[in-house]
Amino acid sequence: MLDVFAVTRDRDFLESRLLPVAREILTFYREHFRERSRDGKIVLAPSQSLETWHEAVNPLPDIAGLKWILEGLLKVGGVPEDERAQWRELQELLPPLPQRTYFWEKRTELIDALQYNNSMNFENPALYAVFPYRLFGAGKPERETGRETWRVRRFKESSCWRQDAIQAALLGLTDEAKRLVLAYFEAPLAKGVRFPAFWGPHFDWLPDQDHGGVGMTALQRMVLHWESSGSLLEETGPIWLLPSWPDEWDVTFKLWAPGNTMVECEFHHKQIKRLKVTPETRTKDIITEKPFSQSKDQTKPIVPPSFS
Repeated sequence: MLDVFAVTRDRDFLESRLLPVAREILTFYREHFRERSRDGKIVLAPSQSLETWHEAVNPLPDIAGLKWILEGLLKVGGVPEDERAQWRELQELLPPLPQRTYFWEKRTELIDALQYNNSMNFENPALYAVFPYRLFGAGKPERETGRETWRVRRFKESSCWRQDAIQAALLGLTDEAKRLVLAYFEAPLAKGVRFPAFWGPHFDWLPDQDHGGVGMTALQRMVLHWESSGSLLEETGPIWLLPSWPDEWDVTFKLWAPGNTMVECEFHHKQIKRLKVTPETRTKDIITEKPFSQSKDQTKPIVPPSFS
């Protein structure tokens, strides 16, 4: 819903749907988990880390989700100050994302929870800090931690609800994103179905909407990636063009970005042949350099060439 609001700037949607849902979710976490650690942070226990670890303390998906939601809500203008104060207080109470550092190897990876046991499913909870809660990836600090977490992930698959393809796209892993997207769209259809794109049943049912949805989302993130910065009411923030797109693939697309922005692009023979950004004022926010080819501090937008 924060993404919908970032794109549409629909104030009615914010007031009637986004804020009521967010308030109830945040109230639950604030009032249900009463225990505090020695440093005064919330202890999320008893809990579980998705469906994979049925016994967990401080599961990463919950912490990442709360961080993402609170950061987004605090960028929204026009909210009463007493409510914003509650959000900031909860933000301060959140424990850090669980992670593990290997000093001699100079690498850090996110882990599924501070403590976890009783494995019952096949998800990669640590990667929820890449997607759906985009705390690591293009334009983010410590993005190599996200890549390392993806590299050592426990389950490596490319079907149904598994999100490896989306996460690879957001981490700038072009070859892996390409391989995984092809695996989604080249998967055989279910036997005996009448319509195209009826995959499944995989883990659940037929047609498997998860399979098509993940493949489609990954494909879109390969050609266009954006994050909201500053106030969600302002038309600001970088838009990465073709951030994880293989040079040997031609593509024509038309996709939305924040601030009622439409990006249209034709990429053929390893070159951008046409680029149209509506409104034109947002053209300055387009970044054509691959996000992971930059140093950590090199995040200035690159103005693309104009085309007649």
